[in-house]
Amino acid sequence: TVEAISTLIGSENRNIPGGSFDIGNSTYALRVEGEFVDPKEMEKLNALTARYMGEEIRSRLANASEEQVILDAPTLFQSGIDKKCDLIIGVLASEEDCIRRITARDGISAADAAWRLAQQPSEEFYKKNCHVCLENRTDPATFRQQTEQLLASLQKGEL
Repeated sequence: TVEAISTLIGSENRNIPGGSFDIGNSTYALRVEGEFVDPKEMEKLNALTARYMGEEIRSRLANASEEQVILDAPTLFQSGIDKKCDLIIGVLASEEDCIRRITARDGISAADAAWRLAQQPSEEFYKKNCHVCLENRTDPATFRQQTEQLLASLQKGEL
């Protein structure tokens, strides 16, 4: 539950960059100033949140009325939900582009954005674990074209 996540963070007196997530019809914000210094503490928090997010995603999948469900799931692999996916598409971008996008989106410094990126799996991890990786390293029109080609292949049943 959201309360369990908040309690864990409070009891550890550790801080992480925040985000927001939806459960049911409600959106919850998880915002705590600062960051973990000890990677083991971050792993503990990720394990806890991945478990609850995994449960929520499983519930949504079980109740989905559509045959196809698209997830934007940063903790897809950590939660084990990847094992339920028929197709996993990764989107790769340069570190420089990622830092620029994170700082613009979240209003944080480039150093904080770089730290966040360093906590994520490597590009090689995604290349190894995703069925398809799109390269978002060019202009938006080119990336849109790649995405449309992928969708056309999916609609034809080629993937």
